[in-house]
Amino acid sequence: TLFLDEICEMDIKLQVKLLRFLQTSTIQRVGSSRTEQVDVRVICATNCDPAVEVAEGRFREDLFYRLAVIPVEIPPLRERGRDIALIANEFLRRFSEEEDKPFQSLDSDATLALMDYVWPGNVRELQNRIRRAVVMNEGAILTSEMIGSLSGERSISDQSGQVENSVETGVSKILDNMSMDEVERYVVDRALMRENGNVPAAARALKLSPSTLYRKIDRWAS
Repeated sequence: TLFLDEICEMDIKLQVKLLRFLQTSTIQRVGSSRTEQVDVRVICATNCDPAVEVAEGRFREDLFYRLAVIPVEIPPLRERGRDIALIANEFLRRFSEEEDKPFQSLDSDATLALMDYVWPGNVRELQNRIRRAVVMNEGAILTSEMIGSLSGERSISDQSGQVENSVETGVSKILDNMSMDEVERYVVDRALMRENGNVPAAARALKLSPSTLYRKIDRWAS
């Protein structure tokens, strides 16, 4: 099985080579003059909408149809409902073993808080949040106090409603008491909201590389 992550970020020239490989099932090793037949299953993943990438000329249409045999759409974490609690408990089990801690489960308040949060950093943000709580605390039950405030972390993006609903307030009044880091996070949160949590799309809108934006999200989540 060959897994290709962030397939829509692939350079156009490399897409041509991948298409040729998919059509012929052959490869030519570097330094070799002969082709070899290979038998692999190809699985691809992307945070982008492939149809949009095709329409805007960033992804080859013929490659898209070659790959889109069995498409599987995975919704962002904020739309996963009870799955959030299941994933959080799995992280809790894993990190408790790694850190030799006795944690067994989350309490009800912690579970509700996790399910109510919008998770702009998706699963990676949840993973970092649970890891930090395990490292910094002791006990059998992980409480909401151990996880820390999540509602406060949404306040910057929540302020976007003030911009949209009260024009006379002005953007300057929202930004007046913010640090540079908070302003940057506000702008990133707005971009993620516009792109429905799609990090590569938000990165393009902000004229950043996806890896740079992922690093910023990881830093804010840790």
